[in-house]
Amino acid sequence: MLVKLTAGLEDAESVQKGMDAKLVEGGEGLFKMATVRELLFDGVSVQAQLDILQVYESNDTKIPDSFLDGKYGIYEGVSSDL
Repeated sequence: MLVKLTAGLEDAESVQKGMDAKLVEGGEGLFKMATVRELLFDGVSVQAQLDILQVYESNDTKIPDSFLDGKYGIYEGVSSDL
């Protein structure tokens, strides 16, 4: 039982290290800083996260259509004229 738990931890650590490396490679980190305009309308880059999702993608994983262009904004593509 202990061997199985240890193997599971090693696998999780391997996945975590791979994800960390992919984020760093993409110039990303755990946290993002962006302006309100970028978060709402212009979109922020999610390409590194998208790359990670595609690496670990299974048949059960559905990547949202709004991520497929590598950017995400809550109202991306909507006029910001209020």
